Amino acid sequence: MYLNSKDLNAIISEVSDFIRLKLIFMNRIGEVDKFLEQIEYPSKINKPKYNAKKTSKILIVGESEINENVIRAIFKDVGISRDRIETVLGYEKANKYDFINIQWNDKYGAILLGPIAHCTTSKANASSTISEIENCEGYPPIRRLISNKVLKITKSNLKTTLNLLIEEGIVFQNM
Repeated sequence: MYLNSKDLNAIISEVSDFIRLKLIFMNRIGEVDKFLEQIEYPSKINKPKYNAKKTSKILIVGESEINENVIRAIFKDVGISRDRIETVLGYEKANKYDFINIQWNDKYGAILLGPIAHCTTSKANASSTISEIENCEGYPPIRRLISNKVLKITKSNLKTTLNLLIEEGIVFQNM
């Protein structure tokens, strides 16, 4: 099938928008390389700039349904030392937290996000703070803690997320 130049330009625009959104999504789940292979794009990306370390801290930010002692018990259950946990719990504390402090900071292995305000001190151009850090370079892998389709920190989604991070090789258990 051949297209006239007007139709071709319209399709090029639509496909470009689709690929852009797909790349953003695949980046969020850590599979950009697989997508680029799938579309047979000769990637210039070698490996992600993020390198998991066995001692990386896991930052948990947001209003929490569970207290810090329960969080520590969950970490212990999945084999991660309590000294690798950093928490900013509570809506007010989370809203004042400046995420810029962890950008390009290899001390952190992952950020787990619960409910926080759309606008915090870290938000610059995106529609929300979470979108801002998900779409900026230099942050460790980010996971939204979701329960019943809303951001919520619960025992089950925290444990599930930690196990997935371990399985994906993003976070290591203590030996």
